[in-house]
Formats: sequence, C-alpha cells, structure tokens
Amino acid sequence: MVRFAQALGLPLDISAHGYRIDAIIGWVHLVMFVLFIGWGAFFIYAMIRFRRRNPKASHLRASRGTAYLLWALCLVGVSGIHRFYLGRKGTGILWLCTWGLFGIGNIIDLFIIPKLLVPDTTHQVPDNRAPDPQGVRTHATSYLEAVIVVIELVLLFALSIPFWASAVAKVPEPSEAMRVRVIAQQFQ
Repeated sequence: MVRFAQALGLPLDISAHGYRIDAIIGWVHLVMFVLFIGWGAFFIYAMIRFRRRNPKASHLRASRGTAYLLWALCLVGVSGIHRFYLGRKGTGILWLCTWGLFGIGNIIDLFIIPKLLVPDTTHQVPDNRAPDPQGVRTHATSYLEAVIVVIELVLLFALSIPFWASAVAKVPEPSEAMRVRVIAQQFQ
C-alpha cells in the first residue's frame, strides 16, 4: 500500500492509525471500481437487449431533450451514452472507450444530435406487434444486489467497526498518559 500511495504522490502516513485508514479506503475504492465496471456492463447489456427486442423504440421515440441530457454526461467523464440512446452502438462503444474521441467527437455531437434523431426506416416494426410486458426473466439482478449488500456489510463489520473499536478502546498506561491540569472559574 505504501508503494501505491507513493506512486500516486500521496504523503506518507505519520499517524499511528493511518495505515488502517488507508487499507479501508483502498478496499472501498476497489469495491467501487468493481461495482462501476459491473453496473456499467449491465447497463450496456440491458440497452442492447432492449433495442433488439423493441427495435421500434430505437429511433422513433428518441427525443432531442433526452439525447442532449445524455450528451451532458460527457461533462462528468461518461461519453457515448447518447450514441447508444440514438441507436449508434458501434460509435457508442468507441465514444465510451476514448471519451468521445478525446473530446472532439463530443463537441461535434453537440451540433449534430438533431441530425442523429432522424428515424431509421430499416428498424421499423408493424404496429400490430404486441409489446413484451415481462421484462427481465432471471433473478441475476436480485442476486447481484444481495452480493453488493454482503460486500458492504463485510466492509462495515470486518474493517470499519473493528478499526474504530481498537482506536477507542485503547487506554494508555498511567506512565504514558499526558496529564493536563485545567483551572476554571465559574461566573454567575
């Protein structure tokens, strides 16, 4: 952990409990990264699967406001979601991996989103097709949520609470204790 902190340019721990705090922060960041990758992959999978089952929803119901709102996510580091929304899966993946072609594609998209909203007639479905009301048919998301709760409980009970208890429960020996004399006067 010390080498990792030095590689990031962080100061060395000089407190007695700093290494424990760094360990907790390291585990939390690792879990957050895994959650980010997992939920991001699930989001992309759900969008692709939805578009395959409901091709009419791909372009005919896309709104300009939603497209611009999803484009605005590039300002916080998530690019390409608007491309998925508009049915451009290939460039959506490219935008996600390269932050919108290093920002240039994002700036261009700001001006061409209205042109990307033109409906694609190759994906149109006859109106007599009934929608699929069932949605997700597996319990994978429920299991994933349960795993996340277990990981968070482990972080809480295995790392945070024992660290706090060990820091609070230590009472120094009388020879090591610092004596402080307080003199006060009460005014009435």
